[in-house]
Amino acid sequence: MDTDKIKCLAAISVLMLCSLENAHATERDVSLINSFQVLCTLEAPVFEKIEQKAMAMKLPVRRDIGQSKESGPFAHSKSWLVTLTTGPHELTAAEANGPHGYVKSCGISAPDANGESFKSELVSVMKLGRPSSENISKDGIMRVTEWKDAFGAGTSLQLVDATPKNKSGAMLFYIVREASKP
Repeated sequence: MDTDKIKCLAAISVLMLCSLENAHATERDVSLINSFQVLCTLEAPVFEKIEQKAMAMKLPVRRDIGQSKESGPFAHSKSWLVTLTTGPHELTAAEANGPHGYVKSCGISAPDANGESFKSELVSVMKLGRPSSENISKDGIMRVTEWKDAFGAGTSLQLVDATPKNKSGAMLFYIVREASKP
């Protein structure tokens, strides 16, 4: 085989590998967004309901930090490992009460998600408009994109990713803010 044919075959192989990688990234983005929609957006986040859903699915607990209380200041976060055919991710339920209000959230996180393609797919699938804000963290490691009132008044959809450092990893949260519990 002559050198030109080898170079041509090598170029075709590289193109095929690149297109397979991009197809996988899109498939991963779609599966993560679908998981988020099913686990977090069918109803407003309620810590106990998310916990019950995770238990019913027999998801292994990854972390359980803090404790919920009926009143007064507190913070509680719990996460579970979710295994999809495209790879694992974490489901997180959180709630906190303090002088600035009561906050509850449901979210997912995946260390392998590409922030840029994930954000693009999220905007498309969930039919989101322009974000309310997009900021880079002070240390330059994370990008935080927020759509206020995404699910109604007092709600937000927040995407945190490692795009500024060209690294993978993304977290997506449905957040509800209310008046403080007494």
